[in-house]
Amino acid sequence: MFIVYENKDYYLFWKPHGLPSTFGKEKCFLEYLVESMPRNGGGTKYKVETDSKAYAPIDLCTYKPFQKYFDPSLKPVKNVEEVIKHQIQAFSKDQEFWLLNRLDNDTAGFLYFAKDLPIFDQYRQLQAQNQIEKHYIAQVSWNIATLDKGGVGGFVIDFPIMHRSSKRMIALKDQKGRLACRFGRGKEHQVQTFIQTLEYDKKSNISTLLVKIHKWIRHQIRVHLASIGFPVIGDPLYGGNEPNEHLHLWSVGFEMVK
Repeated sequence: MFIVYENKDYYLFWKPHGLPSTFGKEKCFLEYLVESMPRNGGGTKYKVETDSKAYAPIDLCTYKPFQKYFDPSLKPVKNVEEVIKHQIQAFSKDQEFWLLNRLDNDTAGFLYFAKDLPIFDQYRQLQAQNQIEKHYIAQVSWNIATLDKGGVGGFVIDFPIMHRSSKRMIALKDQKGRLACRFGRGKEHQVQTFIQTLEYDKKSNISTLLVKIHKWIRHQIRVHLASIGFPVIGDPLYGGNEPNEHLHLWSVGFEMVK
């Protein structure tokens, strides 16, 4: 099931929790996209959802702290079948139908598709220059705002991270982490994760966070939050209890950094 929005350059599809973004060992979002393509004049094979509330834990379009991050030119696509048909006929499986971003299997949110080659090339160039800012929503236990010592509205986690194994990453935040480098794989990645508390609910003891990144490394947000003792709720890989049906990292989108 997909929710689709668009502007003049991009299509945005909604990937649900628990589904790989692209081709691999498991059935992925792009394969469902192919199966949903209208064939022989018929309609899509799968129902297409057009209501974001079917997936969002909070209404992202009306929740006031998020409004400034939304592009007002984004509008729901009326003919989703034509969108799917265009991406699959114009761009090959090897090109991933011009998918511009990927999300972890356990992360739901928007997947972006370029409408044409110039936009695809422009996005890739900006991404290589770290000029794409992506916004996520995460929920953690406890009041993480207490870490904002200077009262400036947020803080940055900037520990380097690297592969610990084929399935896990590790934050190199102290001597223990540095020693783990000997057993790591690949190189260190210098990345920054900006954390801002949007809301803290005392009753549930849960903080809702706006998380911003530029250079995305696998599991970056999950590893960085876990490294300071605040694993994402629903992320058992890094200590955030058992998976649940609600998304724990909500991809809000990106903006061009001037």
